[in-house]
This record gives sequence, C-alpha cells and structure tokens, in this order.
Amino acid sequence: MSESIDRHRPQALDTGQQQRGQAQQQRALNKSRQGPRFSGKCEALKGNIYDISSPDPTESFHKTTLEIAEYVAVHFDGAGEYRRGLVDMKLPEVSKPKDPSDDANAFAIEKWKIEYQEYERQRVMRGKNQDKVFALIVGQCTPSMMDRLRGESSWQAVDAATDVIGLLKLIQSNATVRQSQFEPSHALFDAHHDFFSFRQLQLNLTDYFQGFKDRLDHLERLNGPMG
Repeated sequence: MSESIDRHRPQALDTGQQQRGQAQQQRALNKSRQGPRFSGKCEALKGNIYDISSPDPTESFHKTTLEIAEYVAVHFDGAGEYRRGLVDMKLPEVSKPKDPSDDANAFAIEKWKIEYQEYERQRVMRGKNQDKVFALIVGQCTPSMMDRLRGESSWQAVDAATDVIGLLKLIQSNATVRQSQFEPSHALFDAHHDFFSFRQLQLNLTDYFQGFKDRLDHLERLNGPMG
C-alpha cells in the first residue's frame, strides 16, 4: 500500500506545480496586457498623480498639489510664488504701479522706475513659468482624469489661457466628485458627511487646516456658500 502511495505522490506534486506555474503565467500575461501603472510624466514627482479613483480623493489632491508646488518653487527660476499659490489656489496679483503725477519730484519718479522694473520682471517670469507649471500639472494627470477635464465646458478656455489655477480647480472638482453615475443629491450627501466627519487626529495643524479648507471648498461647489 505504501509503495502505491509513494508511486502516485510525485505525479500529484507535478500536477500542483503545473497549476501554480500556469496561474503565475496567467497573472504575468494579464499584467503585461494592462501595461505599467501610470505614475506621472515627471520622474521627480513619480507617484504623485491626479486621478478620479483615489481612495481618499481630497487627501490625494492636497498631497500631489503640495509636492508639485514645492518642486516648482525649487526647480523653476523665479517661481517661489507657486509654493503657496498652488496650494492656496490663488497666485498673488502682479499689479502695474500707478504712473507718477505730472508734478512728481525726481525721487518719486525714480521710485516709480524701480517699481515698474520689478513689475515687468514679475510679469515676464509669471508668463514663462505659467506655461511650464501648466504642462507639469497636466503631466501628472492620469488618462482618465484628462478625459474628464477635456469633457468640461470650461476646458478650452483654461487650456488656451494656460490658466494654472483654473486647471487646479477643474482637477479638484473632478478628483473629489464621485463617479458620474451617482445622483447629485448623493454627491452632496457624501460631501456633507466628508466635511462634518473630518477630524484632526494625527494631522498637524497645517495639514488639518488644508484638509478642512479642501472639504469646505468641495461642499460649497455643490451646495453654495455655507454662510
């Protein structure tokens, strides 16, 4: 009897190995068909992406935006304003200085010249960096996110103007709003729940404030101003 068991054991073992090998081959084939997971076009920002299917879309949007903002401020010339501007989704205004009056003295005129030179410098740097920052942000959007953005009625205007802040607002809206098959009332319910259940827990004060602000912005987009 033992000889019979021993005689059939290798065959059973071989069959099990074959099945495991076939399963591994099938998994490898499925993976090759799916292609590599999108991680963004900028190698330095690899993994920091804008997607429509993140487990925590609000937190993911904030984290990616923060990483991009810090990268831009460090690696782009004269782009320090983007470090806070992208996170707050509001860049400081580049204001042209008021022309000196007709009776301005030499000191006032010289002061105006210096202010105007600074205005021109800021205006030129804003223009140069705007195109690069816009392209960088788009490069961190997944194909599914880009499909959503191109479907927005305001996309053409935002794209033509290389409106960086307008782009971020579109991304935030599409990243934090649930899939389109949900009714608007369901999206509003989810936004209410997300806002009122948000707690600081282990977050530092800065991250907690940003998370609170993001959730408030999302809720107001769906329901109007809170007060």
